[in-house]
Amino acid sequence: MDKRFKLAFILIIISSLAIMNSPVKSQPTGNIIISSDGSVTGTKAITQSGNTYTLTANITEWIQVQKSNIVIDGAGYAINGAGVDLTNGIGPNQPSPSRPIINNITIRNLIINGDVIGNGGGNYTFYNNYIYRISLGGTMYNNITYCTINDIVMLYGGSFTTITENNILNGVTAFLASNLTVNRNYWRLYLTKYPNATEIGNTGIGNQPFVFLSTPIYQDNHPLMKSVSIPLTGSSIEFPTPVPTPNETYEPIGTPIPPRTPSPTPIPTVTSSLIETPNPTPYTPESQLLPLGAILAVIIPLSASAVLIARKRKT
Repeated sequence: MDKRFKLAFILIIISSLAIMNSPVKSQPTGNIIISSDGSVTGTKAITQSGNTYTLTANITEWIQVQKSNIVIDGAGYAINGAGVDLTNGIGPNQPSPSRPIINNITIRNLIINGDVIGNGGGNYTFYNNYIYRISLGGTMYNNITYCTINDIVMLYGGSFTTITENNILNGVTAFLASNLTVNRNYWRLYLTKYPNATEIGNTGIGNQPFVFLSTPIYQDNHPLMKSVSIPLTGSSIEFPTPVPTPNETYEPIGTPIPPRTPSPTPIPTVTSSLIETPNPTPYTPESQLLPLGAILAVIIPLSASAVLIARKRKT
């Protein structure tokens, strides 16, 4: 192998490594970590009792979960401007998993003015939460109920997931997901999309199924005409305004947001914008696949150049 060919080969390797390590979009770092041994680092605002981790104050940091089979109980407190990371660490800047796959997680009684992200695991249960967005990739057997959520995104998975009796403010996106059960949810855009829909008797169910995806067709066959009253905040469908966060010593402040009694009057037709308060800037998970196209765009021309150099050398 002559020197020119060796040089071309080295350039290919260096270019590929540079692309794979380029900063596309970083994963959340997880300022608060629930480690695989069960310990909690990064805050004093979470207490542990067995496999249950309970917030004692509002926080602004991401919670990175590295332990399966646990319950995160918000006790009515909030994660403001951050969220919960259930991923195994794989991402654009981390092509190989740095943590084990996370399974069997329950998140309840928590206000998350940000995202919950997960990949590769499953058996996630979300109950009685306010969550800006749930983004799950390659997960299965999840259950989402009695939550108020702006968006639910399931990519390359989400099969055998149940989404029922929630307030969904924007929509649900599913790609390569099968055996979804999406039923009896309140969709804030329902009467906007179907202005002539009416209630079937006194059932609280609209007479027009709500189609939330058209290719393939996914629909809620029993959409609710009124918002679901969840234990956390009653029948309100607006995200609460972020409340003060803990001080630097992580001392608990205030008390959890108490449940509110649902109003006995019917909920009027909602014509407000998708999200009024707060206006969070949550982490938006990018594709968890490597930028293969970018890598090939460099490798192929360089490989061709190396071959031409070798041929010219032989002739």
